[in-house]
Amino acid sequence: MRSGLTPTGPAAIASLRREIDRLPTDSEWMVERATFELLIRYTRKDWAGVVAAYHDLESRTVPVGTAYYAAEALERLGRPDEAARVSRLLATHRTRGASPYRRGQAWLRLGILRQQAGDADGARRAFESLLRLWDRAPRDTPEIREAERAGSLG
Repeated sequence: MRSGLTPTGPAAIASLRREIDRLPTDSEWMVERATFELLIRYTRKDWAGVVAAYHDLESRTVPVGTAYYAAEALERLGRPDEAARVSRLLATHRTRGASPYRRGQAWLRLGILRQQAGDADGARRAFESLLRLWDRAPRDTPEIREAERAGSLG
């Protein structure tokens, strides 16, 4: 579901829900259950549901693996300050759960959100953080081009 390669029609979602229901209900599995629920809601473009599932996860752990989805949902719901907070969480978290790719995307989104909020200095710092994180990435990578373009505007 995360990659978009799995069919996500009602039958596939119902099948996944049945699998989730088979997971144990003790506390260590609650994070896994909530993560799958968030991904189902994201696939269905239920942005309010994504945010609700993310906040449920956030109360249990630092949900780095799902932060990218929650930040996008918060943006779509017109909540840029919260989206910036979640993007910053993902961009600055140093665990294996935060891939360099997602962290770079989070820096880019954070820069764009700060730019939209009129915080030119914060935007510049976010774009520079992306460029430092991806210092070996090809310069024609879309996120690199966007960060360089947006950084030159500010």
